[in-house]
Amino acid sequence: MDFNEIKNKVLATIGQASDGAKDLADKAAEKAKVSGRIAKLGMELASARETVKKNYQELGKLYFDQHADDPEPEFVQLIEELRITMQNIADMEAETAELKASLKSSGGEDTGADIVDFEAVVQQTEAEAAAEPEIPVEPEAAAGPEVPAEAEAPAEPAPEEPKAEE
Repeated sequence: MDFNEIKNKVLATIGQASDGAKDLADKAAEKAKVSGRIAKLGMELASARETVKKNYQELGKLYFDQHADDPEPEFVQLIEELRITMQNIADMEAETAELKASLKSSGGEDTGADIVDFEAVVQQTEAEAAAEPEIPVEPEAAAGPEVPAEAEAPAEPAPEEPKAEE
């Protein structure tokens, strides 16, 4: 084999590799473009769905405000459920206000008791649970006869006791 043949074979191989790399790059660019469009459409869909949800809510509020006293038959149950829920909310708000007032006025002095923010308690409890190390559970070899999975009752988690703030 002479030098020119080797050179031509090397150049041909490099050309093929270059073409293959270009094809791969083109395919990757096309996939990135399609993936970007999918992501953009996903955001646009979420926004459009949120607009629909908002408009449905506004429409329902307008209907309720205008027709709550004389609704069409298919709306009677929904309006009654809404009225019951609204009354429950008012009752819970009144009870909360009474309880807060009783904390402030018990004994005529500041009790030092803080009104607990539910979300803060949940976040603190989750953070504490995440910080606790997992205890590995070893399978019980001599636990008795096997019970089929369908026959086992689902285990309910034990309720957690509230932790006092320090």
